[in-house]
Amino acid sequence: MEFALGVSSFALTLPYGLVKLTYALGGSLTGGMAWVLTGGQSEVARAIIQPAVRGDYVIIPEHLTNDRALVFVGRDPSREAPYSY
Repeated sequence: MEFALGVSSFALTLPYGLVKLTYALGGSLTGGMAWVLTGGQSEVARAIIQPAVRGDYVIIPEHLTNDRALVFVGRDPSREAPYSY
């Protein structure tokens, strides 16, 4: 069972990771443009960049067994409670 979960995690990470990286890059570029267009307002850029670049980039077996949530759109770390394991 563990071997199958490991192989599945790896196989699913390839397409998921590509999509997540594309989303993060797009969010970073958009956030940078927003920063420039707003005259350097960091909060505007942060509101766009934080959700894009945070979150999970790799699928692990715990995601497949629902022991841990898969987070695509990240949250601002100053507004969330730390993980509890």
